[in-house]
Amino acid sequence: SHFTRGMSAGDESEEMLAGTAASAARTARSLVATAEQLIQSDWGKRGIAALHIPGELYDAASSLMRSRAVAVVTGSSIPPTETDGPPGAAVIIRALQSLGKSVCLITDAENRTTLEAIGAGFPSPVPVCIFPTRGCEEVMAQSAELTESVMRGDYTGGLPLDAMVAIERIGRAADGRHYTMRARCITDLTGYVDEFWETCLASER
Repeated sequence: SHFTRGMSAGDESEEMLAGTAASAARTARSLVATAEQLIQSDWGKRGIAALHIPGELYDAASSLMRSRAVAVVTGSSIPPTETDGPPGAAVIIRALQSLGKSVCLITDAENRTTLEAIGAGFPSPVPVCIFPTRGCEEVMAQSAELTESVMRGDYTGGLPLDAMVAIERIGRAADGRHYTMRARCITDLTGYVDEFWETCLASER
């Protein structure tokens, strides 16, 4: 018989698929939770526990899975160039491209050479958007135009930006300036990348 308990073979197959998908989702959530615990181990004793939001890593990964066009933001202006973020960005980009995502890199002028070399090193080269170093109103206007360009998809094959990832990127402190972990002020070396990020977030509200 093609019927069991009043269900068609097609219904039964759909139920089995749904059960398999649910099981896979539980496994994925468990694996990501384990990775999240390792990430938050704080072996360096830097007090990062207060920044941890349980489950955030799974939510972020799920968001990236649903995305089509992703901006990867990295490169902190610690002369000559901060070296942790760019390799991490390369790993994330490789994963995103393997999933069929369109990707671009976002950085500032101090990190141009390093990030352009990384972008050019992929089988499908990754466009790099360079935000100029902070300066006059003309530079601010140029940065605003770059932000609009990235958001509408000029750097991601015409697909409007729908996700962002920041890796080892120094953001503004409470006083509006940018500092290294040794409290060295690097604001004058930093582009308007914070403003790019905030504008993108505001567009989603």
